[in-house]
Amino acid sequence: MSGMEVGMVFAIIFALIFMGFLLAFGMQTIADLLGIGGQAALQQALTNLDQAAGNAYNLASGSTQTFKFSLPGGARICFLTPPDYTKKPEQGWNPESLTVTAFLQNTNSSAYQANVWYYENGADRYGKEYNIPFLVTPFNFCRSAANLQLENQGDTVLVRLVN
Repeated sequence: MSGMEVGMVFAIIFALIFMGFLLAFGMQTIADLLGIGGQAALQQALTNLDQAAGNAYNLASGSTQTFKFSLPGGARICFLTPPDYTKKPEQGWNPESLTVTAFLQNTNSSAYQANVWYYENGADRYGKEYNIPFLVTPFNFCRSAANLQLENQGDTVLVRLVN
């Protein structure tokens, strides 16, 4: 009987050590997987917005449609008015100076005169560009969740916040 008790003690110790390693090294993997889910939701929202703007562009001039999105984990989408990238902290658009000079105003950058900018999470300082043809906005603003109105204005689609 005592041999079995010793074996059981070793099994419990082994199980505790294994669980400790799993917690120590597995939590980062789980966090990475959740982050990938958030990035997928952001990319899906951008794709849906692009399609909605295209649909609005194909409507008659003056027609409107609404678009709603909600992003996880501090991600946000910014709507910009190229070439005026004036900071609007009260509207959430407060980019790093490097973002504006090295990307948005640099003619050699793929982000040159981007009309949409997005941040993948709250820790993302610089963001990335996303261009949606025909999309314009009256001022620079960012949101992680919003109700938007897309209005066909003939040769452009105006995006506005809806309360």
